Amino acid sequence: QAQAQAQAQAQHHHHDHHVPKADHTKIKAISPPASPPIPPSSSPRIAPKQHTQRETHYSHMHPDPEQRRIYNSLYREAQRHAAQGEYTEARQIYSKLTQSFPYDGRFWLAFAQMEARAGRLDIARQLFRQGAESNESSKSHLFHAWAVLEERSGNADKARELFQQVLKIDPYDPLAYQALALLEDRHGRFDDALRLFERAAEKIGRPGASFWNAYGVMLQKHKLYDKAVKCFENATTADPYHVRSWQAWAICHERLEDYERATELFEKALRVDPMSAPTYQAYGLFQARLGNLDSASKLFEQGLEKDPHHAPLYHALARLEEQRGNYELAREVYERGLREDPESAVMLRSWACMELKLGHIDSSANWSAPFLPKTKVKRSQLAKTAENFIMLRKLIDRRSKDDLRSVLTWLNRRIETDRNLYNSIVSRSEDDTMRLMEWAKRRSMNDIDAFGQWFDKNYEQDRRIGSYIFGWNLPKRTMVPVESPVAKIPDEWYHLAEAPRKALKEADELFFNDDAVEYSLIAEFIGSFANNLSGRTAMSAALLGMSVLLVLYGAHSGLFDAPITPTEAMDLVAPTGVDSHLIELHGSVFGEGL
Repeated sequence: QAQAQAQAQAQHHHHDHHVPKADHTKIKAISPPASPPIPPSSSPRIAPKQHTQRETHYSHMHPDPEQRRIYNSLYREAQRHAAQGEYTEARQIYSKLTQSFPYDGRFWLAFAQMEARAGRLDIARQLFRQGAESNESSKSHLFHAWAVLEERSGNADKARELFQQVLKIDPYDPLAYQALALLEDRHGRFDDALRLFERAAEKIGRPGASFWNAYGVMLQKHKLYDKAVKCFENATTADPYHVRSWQAWAICHERLEDYERATELFEKALRVDPMSAPTYQAYGLFQARLGNLDSASKLFEQGLEKDPHHAPLYHALARLEEQRGNYELAREVYERGLREDPESAVMLRSWACMELKLGHIDSSANWSAPFLPKTKVKRSQLAKTAENFIMLRKLIDRRSKDDLRSVLTWLNRRIETDRNLYNSIVSRSEDDTMRLMEWAKRRSMNDIDAFGQWFDKNYEQDRRIGSYIFGWNLPKRTMVPVESPVAKIPDEWYHLAEAPRKALKEADELFFNDDAVEYSLIAEFIGSFANNLSGRTAMSAALLGMSVLLVLYGAHSGLFDAPITPTEAMDLVAPTGVDSHLIELHGSVFGEGL
């Protein structure tokens, strides 16, 4: 076995000397230093033969089935490493693939996108450029992906230039036309975008459902509903199973106040794809806006039966129960949703606003971290906040002593894993804090009963006791009773803003708003203002007025639903919408059978 392995390694190094020198030089400038060969057990070996220069070029362009199988296996292994953040391992394999077989656009595309996600944008650009130079058949597709990278990096002019190059290579590429048109629209050049769509529709003839869908969504955004309807009709004619277009068409008729036709189209969309969770959500929100809350709730539940991992459906259902005043049920749904997606900033924001309105939390960092204005938040911080809310629910809505035991266990784990927190608690030596720490450590039945009685007593004085407990920051003073009036959630929360609604996969976010608002500053102002008031009556009146102002400001600014982008070196997710077809339609030169 050792002899066979040595022979394979010798063949491997011999093969490296026969890689065309120009390509090897190009990749060398961006590849990491030479590393040990990839073990045979994890990566199959490529066993080359002696070739003339012409034969070598032909074998690169037309690998035999065995070589193709080996390349594809290596490619999938590199993808797995990249998905797990193991960039060094993925880099080694991608370097080998792009050197040994530079004529497959998939390898250059995946390599460049991985480097972009790692924050190495200059290297990603270099890879796109080298891939285009080495691969005429995939040149336009690599330029397209490069243009997407440039726009997401803030270089709209460079992206524009690259899309124009794509159209020079293939003047009949519908994806390039619509990608460039949408870029122009995103940068406030609607007339240019409209001309591009019209030119493409005239030039290409039958551009397909995705093209008409993108065209219609843009028109819908600018309230040109009649023209948008024609686009969605064209899309469903081109592809009767294009569920996103049926859904967008329905929303368009809602905007035209043709509710009967909108209902017919939503029903048609669900017949086309009974498993479409975004359609269940959009249909449910439509019913909620009409005031049919029972129908909306039923649609949300049906959607969750089809796709129990679809976080936006949990969010919509929780908000619906919140509107009805079913706060315990709303917390239950929020918890179910956060267990599926603990990094959902949208859900965390909505839950936080509900608890803030009910007086259960304050604006301390433990609760407001995911909602700070214009601040990117790490995924770990979002997950930590989700855990805080789940524990808060157990404390407030406790159904049994097991819930209290769970909270005490969780508190004790925090002390044991955070030495600085432990030292801070011990140094203060406050009676309530030390007593709470002892309950958390022992967790006997007497401790659980004592903790429950202590919490109930303090909850009557200040509903924010839960946030004090989780921050291990119990107030020294005797807590003054604080009345937190429970206000009905305004119906306006269930009305979409004037912005149009798409019917793409990401249409869930259209019920939301990604404007950053100064959530913590407003809440901090309310808290400090209330502390300076004397008298329960004056405080209650002021807090009620402030709550109304907060709700109005939040409803206007999108406070309750703004998604947060997690902090990463460069958060470049896989292309969506028009760009999602890039790999699907323009994959490998030899990608058949994958």
